[in-house]
Amino acid sequence: MPELLTLPEELFEPARQADVIDRMAKPASRGPLPVEAQFDAELVGVPTPNDDGRVEIVAYEREDAAELILAHREAVGRHFSPSELWDERELCARDPIYFVGRWLDVSTKFGIGTDRIVPFALFPYQVRGIRLYQRARRQGLGIFSDKSRQLGESWRYMALYLHALLFEEGVPLFATSRKEEEVDNGGAKSNVKSLFGRIRFMYERLPDFLRLNPDNHKESLEFKYLNVNNPHTGAFLAGEGATEEIARSATYEVGILDEFGRIERSETALASAMAAIRCLIVNSTPEGEANAFARLHKTLTKPKSEKDLTLRQRFLVSRIHWSENPIYNRGIRYDGDGRLVSPWYLKETAGLTEEAAAAEYDIEYAGSLPGRFFPEFSYALVKPAEEVKLRKDTFLYLSADHGFGDTEVWGLWQTDGRTWADLVDEWHEVPEGSRHGANLTSSEVAESLLRWLKTWDLSLWDFESLIADPSGAARDETSGQSHWQLLRGTWHRITGRIPPELTPASNDFTAGIASVRVLLRGIWNGKPFRVRVSDRCTHTIDSMLNYRRKIDRTTGRILPDEVKDWTNHAADMFRYFVHSVYPAIGDVVDAGSNEESYVHLIQAGRR
Repeated sequence: MPELLTLPEELFEPARQADVIDRMAKPASRGPLPVEAQFDAELVGVPTPNDDGRVEIVAYEREDAAELILAHREAVGRHFSPSELWDERELCARDPIYFVGRWLDVSTKFGIGTDRIVPFALFPYQVRGIRLYQRARRQGLGIFSDKSRQLGESWRYMALYLHALLFEEGVPLFATSRKEEEVDNGGAKSNVKSLFGRIRFMYERLPDFLRLNPDNHKESLEFKYLNVNNPHTGAFLAGEGATEEIARSATYEVGILDEFGRIERSETALASAMAAIRCLIVNSTPEGEANAFARLHKTLTKPKSEKDLTLRQRFLVSRIHWSENPIYNRGIRYDGDGRLVSPWYLKETAGLTEEAAAAEYDIEYAGSLPGRFFPEFSYALVKPAEEVKLRKDTFLYLSADHGFGDTEVWGLWQTDGRTWADLVDEWHEVPEGSRHGANLTSSEVAESLLRWLKTWDLSLWDFESLIADPSGAARDETSGQSHWQLLRGTWHRITGRIPPELTPASNDFTAGIASVRVLLRGIWNGKPFRVRVSDRCTHTIDSMLNYRRKIDRTTGRILPDEVKDWTNHAADMFRYFVHSVYPAIGDVVDAGSNEESYVHLIQAGRR
């Protein structure tokens, strides 16, 4: 008979939120040893009904727990009557911990003996995670979870999704990850390399009394590409690859943004998801500081405003460090630098840089994207929309970068002409199916821009200048007209007035980069200067944080050329305004490939 272990009850209970927040604000790698590391055992919790029908968590060694769980399944299959099977199903429906910990299997490289498919025996941190999820569902809150890699969190969340799909009436669920194939890689033929494939793996290994619908004994779930549906209850799971318009097409009870730290356009994506999902799970390992995941971590742990405090009230927080896994923490100790290490940790991080190991396993956010053009741009410049209000008594500007088959971006700026400038709002094309559409014609862009300006009670004639990408003046071979001519022609047709001319932006790339960097450092004309960006401008924020130079993959050397991707257009829009209105004058030496070097120049005043 497997031997149960006597452990403190709090091992399976979520810590107080204040304690978790305090822990998240400190380096995880230098924290105290977790309770799990104080036992010379691979601890797991087995959900066990007591005499009054409630489920308790009983601790066992991992191999003993697997033996107990498999014996229970065999006994149920051989000896339970139909009414007892119904009671077992009801117990599973009532308590997801019991369902996951007694009936689901996982595929893992840390098997038992030679078996790589083993019962989902729950480590203590996984029991705590399920209970935190239950609390979030009851209270309509989200979950922010930063974690080390390889802790089975995606498996756990998909197990909870499977529970909801089988036992909850009509619940709408959502999932996304960095790439579409990481969400679903085959529909009815998916495998465990994708989120939906993990659900299918666990579902198809269930016994009939749990897998089949009890009313008609047909399969409960249907697996189609990026969709899992329970036609008997109306519950469904929708998935998509990460876009900046995440979950825009519907509303959901629960949604997970998996590996969110690695998702592009993360600010826009987060805003979209928060509007569409009641219980939003933001789950990732850190990926530097230039993304919404890092910003959300900072906001939740160190709120600085009423808006930050309001946001913190929408989330429960969770931190899971590798040292809490009883397999990984065998032989755990402090190294000479006071960092937690173990034989497993040293093996896993042997080929990684110190920065990569700190992010992937030690949950540290320090470090930034290499080769950034604007390392001076940070979240410190981003201010709440209610703080960056439109002031019509200032100088107003529009600046634009044209997409020509890609994203077109316009920025609404205000400035006093001497000491400060605000980016108040942005307009941009976004991928197909979202609110603006994609690859709009020149006329459609012109119409949409007028509608956008109308929301601010502005017209084209309210601006000092319309500073635009000079390539917009080039004539199209098909139409014989330039983008600018088509814009102004549409504006004339709609308003009945001759629209203002568009002013070609200065397109000196090196000098423009220098101008932006100097202004972001709070200097112009040798005097203090303040730049603010409204948090409405999520696309621009994402772009400025991620706009970077190419890197030689062989040598790791940062090259002078820009990476041509989604970040270019908003960054160019920003550069066009700054270098046209607040240029850095004098001898300019480009920072080149070294993002740490300063842009040397002599300020000589405004043109």
